[in-house]
Amino acid sequence: MRRTALAACTIAFGALLAGQAWAQPYSRMDSEQRERFRRELRQHDAQRAERARADDAQRRAPPAEGRLSRDERERLREQLREARSDDLRRGGGRR
Repeated sequence: MRRTALAACTIAFGALLAGQAWAQPYSRMDSEQRERFRRELRQHDAQRAERARADDAQRRAPPAEGRLSRDERERLREQLREARSDDLRRGGGRR
């Protein structure tokens, strides 16, 4: 059992080292590759910021017709909680 555990640990450690070595580039980036990489990162960041702005705008938009706003839903939930607690105090039970 110890040999099996030792072999499993050795294999896991070897896979970890091999994965790290594989993930690292063989050479440094030249200036053109570095600039292309930076450009892609800027585009990615801009797209992410745009999605975040769209999500914020959607959250702040008034609710669609027939839907309750967040405040209205919370107010109704509170009323329901109060009604349930009053019902339980009077002896009514849940079914």
